[in-house]
Parts: sequence; C-alpha cells; structure tokens
Amino acid sequence: DSGKLLSNYDMFIVGSDQVWNGPRVGCLDVYMCDFMHQKKGALSYAASFAIGAIPENLREDYTKYIQNMDTLLVREERGVELCRQLGRDDAKHVVDPTMLLEGKDYEELISKPVDLVGTDDFILVYSLTTSMKIYEEASKLAEKYNCKMVMLKRGAHPPIASTFKNAIDLIEVGPAEFLSLIKYARCVVTGSYHALMFSILLHTDFYIYLDDANAENSRLISSLSMFGLEKQLYYETSSLPKTLPHVDFDAVDPIVKEKREESLKLLRESIVRKL
Repeated sequence: DSGKLLSNYDMFIVGSDQVWNGPRVGCLDVYMCDFMHQKKGALSYAASFAIGAIPENLREDYTKYIQNMDTLLVREERGVELCRQLGRDDAKHVVDPTMLLEGKDYEELISKPVDLVGTDDFILVYSLTTSMKIYEEASKLAEKYNCKMVMLKRGAHPPIASTFKNAIDLIEVGPAEFLSLIKYARCVVTGSYHALMFSILLHTDFYIYLDDANAENSRLISSLSMFGLEKQLYYETSSLPKTLPHVDFDAVDPIVKEKREESLKLLRESIVRKL
C-alpha cells in the first residue's frame, strides 16, 4: 500500500548494487520510486546502473522514473553520465556503502580461515563468470609460490579442485568467512566488485581480471580509477603478471578517506534537506 508507506515515512533511500540495472534486475518502477508519484523525498545512495548504455527499449522508462528521484548519488562515474543523458545533470559520484566504514570496523567479524581451508598460505580466486582463464592464471601464481589456490564459487560448477595442483573448492561461504578469506589471502584474484572493495579496506594485495566484453565492468573500472589502482587491472585477452601483486596502500588510504568523507557529507546533506 503506497499510500500507507508515504504517510509513515519521510523519505526513501535507494541503493546500491545494480538496483538500476534494468535489463538484469528489472523492477525499475520500484527501485526508482515511482510509487511516490514524484513526491519529494526519494533519494539514492550509490545506486548502480552497472551498464554502459541505456537500452533503447528501456529509455522511456528510465527517462520517466529518474524524475521521481529528488537527489541522485550514484556509484559509478558512468552512472553520472547516464543520469545526464536522461536529463538530470545533478548526479554525484559516491563510494560504495561498504566503504563508508573503515577496515577496522570489519575486524571483529574476522577470524583466521584455517578451519575453512586448512592453511593460512593461499591465493583466493573469486569469479562471477564461467571463464576458466582466471583459475588457470591464478593457479600459475599459486604453483610458483608453493601455496594453495582457494576457489570460492557460488555453486557447484566447473572447475573442480582436482583440475589444478593444490586447489581447494569452497562454495557459498557466509559474510564473515568471505571477509576472513580476503583478509588472510596472500593475494586476491577476482572480477568481483565487492571482493575489490574489501581487498582495499583490508589491505590485501589483488589483481582484477576481467572479460573486457562485459558491460558491467564499468563499476570496477570506475572504482579502480577513483583510488588510483588502474595498474591492478588486467583483461583475459592477456595473462596476469608472473609475480604476486603489490598495492601501495599508504598511497590508497588517504584517497579512500577523502572519498569516504565527501560521500558521507553528500549523504547527510541529502537527508537533512528532506527533514
């Protein structure tokens, strides 16, 4: 009952992960607050399009629904440009909600993952695609440095651990375990947005390894650019380096702090204006 919702709440905040990815997620009318009938108080924080361009068959819907939003705080630089193309030049780029906390804020959730993988010497691979190449490249690193390769997967799909030397399968671990694996890995090899975020927050060296044909990559590329980490990005059209990555977190941390403070300021201002 939208009438009851509108009478009970002063505002609604929409965000973040791919909520405005119409082709994949759908429900644009809900995630762009059409139920408010353009009543003031529809805000976004780090709303993500996760697409490179507005599909022509959805352009009319996007153009209509974005007018419902009173303020636009989006998660990618590309999202700012997409808002502009839809007639809104007031969008601002902010960090992912996970970045509003510091690494130390997550520490109480983390314990050593020895019970999960039987070792504290491993490379973590977390892939969201069906490509085998990310595992093949990470396996070369694990073999060179004589450590395990932990393959964290969302389901029992290929590859299986026996495909590689010294590999371990993990399927669908919980949030605390996910953080622990990232914290204690020698490095993370991933195409996952949030594996990137937590690698930065927990100071774990990483490589981002992407299929460059995937339009959803804009969200990772935007964040790497924001934090000056473009050198950690590789595509499957090439191989990963033959050495473990090294990230200068002393250089990254001040940027993270600055962007966090800017984003919190924009969020607070958006809320205060509506109260």
